[in-house]
Amino acid sequence: MIQEFKQKNLTWKLLHSWHVLFCLFFGLSWLTFLYMYIKVRSKKWLLYSLVYFISVVLTMHFVYKYPDANTRPDYVIYYLVFFIFLWLFSIPHSLFSLKEFWIQSLIYESIEKKSTLDLETKVKKEMGAIDNPVDQILLEFNETDLTVKILKFIFENIPFTPQFYYYVDLRGALGRYIDEPSEKIYQELKKIAKFDDQIHKILKTARVIDKIDGGLGILTGIRNGYEIITKKTSERTFEADPQQALDAGIKAIVLGYMISLVSKQNFLNVFLDIKAGQELLYYFVAIELALPFTDNLIESGGSFLYKILQEREKEISSRFIDFSDKNSYLKARSVLEEIREAFDQTSLVVSQNFKRLESNFKNTLPGILNVADSTTGGIATVLDIMPIWKLLGARFAAEVCVYKVLNSENI
Repeated sequence: MIQEFKQKNLTWKLLHSWHVLFCLFFGLSWLTFLYMYIKVRSKKWLLYSLVYFISVVLTMHFVYKYPDANTRPDYVIYYLVFFIFLWLFSIPHSLFSLKEFWIQSLIYESIEKKSTLDLETKVKKEMGAIDNPVDQILLEFNETDLTVKILKFIFENIPFTPQFYYYVDLRGALGRYIDEPSEKIYQELKKIAKFDDQIHKILKTARVIDKIDGGLGILTGIRNGYEIITKKTSERTFEADPQQALDAGIKAIVLGYMISLVSKQNFLNVFLDIKAGQELLYYFVAIELALPFTDNLIESGGSFLYKILQEREKEISSRFIDFSDKNSYLKARSVLEEIREAFDQTSLVVSQNFKRLESNFKNTLPGILNVADSTTGGIATVLDIMPIWKLLGARFAAEVCVYKVLNSENI
């Protein structure tokens, strides 16, 4: 927003400064700050407006009560002198406030524009005019949905993750990378989302894994509840909960498969250049690995995922091939091996910071706590039931479209 402000010319600044002229007229300074409040809804400007307005009201009261200047009490004279100084002070006050007002105006205009575009997209959906699968999925999630709130919380509490920016359509995804894109770019974006087979595969994979995930989450939750009641001693999570480990392994292959779809070469660099790709990676490491397997992950030095993939390979490949095919599995497995170093480093960083964040997760995210020996194991089970992978997959697909438009060469 600061960069956008710097690009504004003198004409724009003058058109957004006319209200300071009120301060030149005796007793009208309050209108300047009232206008600023109305434009950007900042309570600070309303407070200033009230102060100047009350000073005017008091002045009028004293003038009418003591019309003869010779008989006015001393305190009234002192107040009138103070009022004149206050009026004179309002002139530089308004001028010094302009830069902040300009920036807030840009922010408010941007929010209003986004709201208008979001409403337009929602109306199109109601009319059946959405012509691409990416927008159709993104529109299923409102900003007040629990899924969206959980993701916001997660990315606010995990270091090194991109700021979670909520959007409902491809235009919003595009706005994450460039300000005020042209209509031509947007139309190209819609075309890719509608016809690109790789985008459709990302969406399909995310939807499928979410459906499987929900069932696994319910079954795991029932079993964990039973084990809490019947077992007096707890085992370590990985050893005690093979189903959770299998679940993490399947999702790792899904992640590898999605990464393989973003580019024909340098797929890791492309994947990490995409902010929604970073969201997917950090969500997987934090929630699917660190949350249920904190101790195992720390002890392994970040390479715990590859222990799961090695020990449970037969089951993982079988489950993945059930909704995909063998070639896709081999491709995904190959990708995970190629990005192993980067993946291990990310896992290590997250695991080292995870203990510090554990209390925040326990107190905020819904879940059954104290599953096995992990104080947050139950939260992972609850998150399995939420359509989080579906939303993250749709955001990833949207931003892959953006990447392809902004890097129009054959990737």
